[in-house]
Amino acid sequence: NMKKTIFIFIALFILSVHFSCGLDKKMKDEQKAKERKEKQRTDSILMVMKKDFVLERDSFREGMPLWIRPQKILHDRQDDYVYAYFEVERNHACGLHLVISSSEAKSVEGCIMIVFNVDGKICNLILQPDMTTKTETGYRYNLYSAYGIELLDSITDRTKNVKMRMTNLEEYSDRTLSKDEVHLLYLTYKYFKELDGQFEDVSALSQKEDDKENN
Repeated sequence: NMKKTIFIFIALFILSVHFSCGLDKKMKDEQKAKERKEKQRTDSILMVMKKDFVLERDSFREGMPLWIRPQKILHDRQDDYVYAYFEVERNHACGLHLVISSSEAKSVEGCIMIVFNVDGKICNLILQPDMTTKTETGYRYNLYSAYGIELLDSITDRTKNVKMRMTNLEEYSDRTLSKDEVHLLYLTYKYFKELDGQFEDVSALSQKEDDKENN
């Protein structure tokens, strides 16, 4: 009886190991199939994006994400422009940023808020200290997508008019975005969502800013 019990135990152990190995292999195969499908989908979207966007990677650093930025904005080199960019890493979009560049003539010293009027809908963007950079020609504001999500959500393929006001609550400067700027903002956000883009957690970003101040 003892030998029989040991034999049964060993047989069950071998079967469980075999089953476990088979299950692990099945899970790995399913994961690889999922990754192949995601890559095919990503490659297909990126192929379409090449018409309007620059897709570039740092060729001197291994494993760097792919940066996506609109061609026309980069090529025109205007001092006043608004655009969005993001990264693609492991077949998913991330790191969406909204960039607002303002020439000296259109800038407001000490700007703390940028207001957008999107076909009558008002979107207020409150600037944080680390979002502002002084340039040779004016100012550049780089916002995490979490701070600009209301604006991005408001722009569609049917948007007709987008106006922007930069203000320090005493002075202000207005301009109207070009059709190209509006269209490229729409396209960037559209592709970001198609690539399963994730927004930053505003509370986490606020905590980072508090940590910087405390340090």
